Amino acid sequence: MWFGSATAMTPSLPCTSLQVIYQYILDRKVDIERELKAWEAQQAADASEEADKQRKDHDARIEEFVARQEGLSKSDLASRQPAGAGASKGAVGAVMGRRLLDDKGAHAADTSFWVPQLTPQAKARLDKPDGVVRCPFTNEPLKLKQLYPVHFTPADESASASDILSMPRNERYICPLTKKALSNVNPAALLRPSGKVVSMPAVASIIRKDMLDPFTEPATKMKETDIIPFRVEGTGFAAKTDEKALKVTKFSEAGRF
Repeated sequence: MWFGSATAMTPSLPCTSLQVIYQYILDRKVDIERELKAWEAQQAADASEEADKQRKDHDARIEEFVARQEGLSKSDLASRQPAGAGASKGAVGAVMGRRLLDDKGAHAADTSFWVPQLTPQAKARLDKPDGVVRCPFTNEPLKLKQLYPVHFTPADESASASDILSMPRNERYICPLTKKALSNVNPAALLRPSGKVVSMPAVASIIRKDMLDPFTEPATKMKETDIIPFRVEGTGFAAKTDEKALKVTKFSEAGRF
């Protein structure tokens, strides 16, 4: 990967292109707005369904009250329904039966509920979407003010971007203090005040002595939180792999964060 000037990271987010981060935030905002509209539509449908149910219950109670006042029994109340209402189900069933015989199975979907493809599916329920854009790696809120610029030191200051990309990955960038190449063997850390990337051995032997950032003018006093270690990729060696970093904490849809 080419780490140009438009590169940033957070304590939890790996070093990433600013353009990628901006695009991810914009895409997530669009997704959140779409999910919120779908959830609001579901809520409106639930409210309409509940109101319709309450209206029917209210009408049934009124009808039952009137029947009691008139001294009618349930059978008398049923006889007051429109003619043919009780026989409608039988008529529909007879008509459907004749259709099934005539259409040679064209309407089998109406009755073949045991076929997996024709089984009625339960209506999916939507949870209220989270309105916060979160880091795809840690699920913590992702804010632009938490993005820190990152400045790498090329092994060859005169090399062009294409020349750097043609080099082996573990020989492209060096620590500006020790002049050693940055790699999994020689992991790196970000000094937040200056944005410079140095090696962890340089942090231990040089930076932590005075807790000053030597790349600012004047040198800036730092806290421990101003030293942000880079995430180390998994390797084929168990001793070099951080098991905590490999632990799965969240599942997401394929192709999406």
